[in-house]
Formats: sequence, C-alpha cells, structure tokens
Amino acid sequence: FCRQGFHVLEAVVPADVNERSCEWMDRVSRDGLPHETILEKEWFVDNVLLNAQAAGAVRSLLGRKFRITMPYMHNHRSEKPNSVPQTWHRDGGSKHTHELDSLQVFYYPQDVSTEMGPTAVLPGSQYYYTPEQAHAQPELPLCGKAGTLTIVHYDLWHRAMPNLSTRK
Repeated sequence: FCRQGFHVLEAVVPADVNERSCEWMDRVSRDGLPHETILEKEWFVDNVLLNAQAAGAVRSLLGRKFRITMPYMHNHRSEKPNSVPQTWHRDGGSKHTHELDSLQVFYYPQDVSTEMGPTAVLPGSQYYYTPEQAHAQPELPLCGKAGTLTIVHYDLWHRAMPNLSTRK
C-alpha cells in the first residue's frame, strides 16, 4: 500500500449484499434516486464500508480510531458500450499532502473485467504533485470478482475507463 497507493481485497463482500447493491444501482438508474441514499442503509455500511477485512486494513493504515465520513458517493457505472473514458483526476481539490489521513473505497458488486470499464489507477502517483509526474506511471485497471473492495490512498490519480463491452 505505501508504495503503490492501493490494496485489493478480492470478493470479501457477501453475495447477497452484492445482489442487493446491484438492484439498488439499477433502481437509481431507472428512477433517478440520489446515490447518497445507499450510504444511509445499514446493510450497505455494515457489509461494505465496515466489512471486517476492509476495516482491519483501514485500522492498520489510519489507526484504531478511524472515522467514516461520507460526504458523497460517485457511481462510475458505464451504462453503454463504447463509453467515453473519464479524465485522470485526484479527488479533493488542491489538498494534496504526503500524509496518509484519508482513504477511498472502490467497490464492485459484480464481476468486472477490463472490457467493462473499471476504475484505473496510476500506481504510486499519490506522491506526485503534477499531472506530468503522475502520468509517467503505467495505468493499472482495477478489475475483480463480485464483492471486491479496493482501498485507495485519497491522492492517488484515477479514472473510469471506457466500457468496451455490452454489459453495464
């Protein structure tokens, strides 16, 4: 984690929670519900954000008294084939330091392949201040099986890749 800026926990969320999360996202897309409402659901927080393996990894990085703050959630869901890739970015504006005080969690409630447009990262780019420095790193798609959580340094450069498949 310290060198690359991320840690993958493959298939740690239970299958029933993954199915429920997919159903929720389908409803959000269909009915226009705000994404943030899933963050208010106890079943989601307990099984995804407070997942035992994820919480253990976060404790080892941030300490025993870490807090979950949920100002927003962004769904990088590629609905259509041949979608446009997202531009490379770091979240949080200009507050970039080398201190590890914040993390992000990327969650896949379904199997995700490179062709489906997963989130990609530039490993180790949390240490760079300029896009030119960060983009000298090789792109790495974060794929995984359903229930995969990836804990990411908040300053790591990332983007949603294009969906080159026919699946959401």
